[in-house]
Amino acid sequence: MAANPNLHRARTDRTRTLVILDEIHHGGDARSWGDAIREAFTPARRRLSLTGTPFRSDESPIPFVTYTEEAGGIRRSRADYSYGYAEALADGVVRPVMFMSYSGQMHWRTKPATRSPPGWASR
Repeated sequence: MAANPNLHRARTDRTRTLVILDEIHHGGDARSWGDAIREAFTPARRRLSLTGTPFRSDESPIPFVTYTEEAGGIRRSRADYSYGYAEALADGVVRPVMFMSYSGQMHWRTKPATRSPPGWASR
């Protein structure tokens, strides 16, 4: 994308276009990505931007995202539509996430063992 946004711009200018941008928050990773996405897809008839991460920890804006300014000058993204886990669960399009708790002992290792623990086959 960043190497040749004009290729995509020409296609977008030529015909009515719906652009689906998945994980759009990565568009702010480098200025070249965000600039290229804006250049290529600004004239699109419709844009659907998807992400599970509607924010960035740096100051790079996400292309095509509307921001509102809050107290202290903090900018937060504002979604046009949000469809979260609760709605997806109610609609039956995702399964419940369950975290099972088990009892037992755990061993934590931060460096390779010098020999295999008892009962483990060596490789």
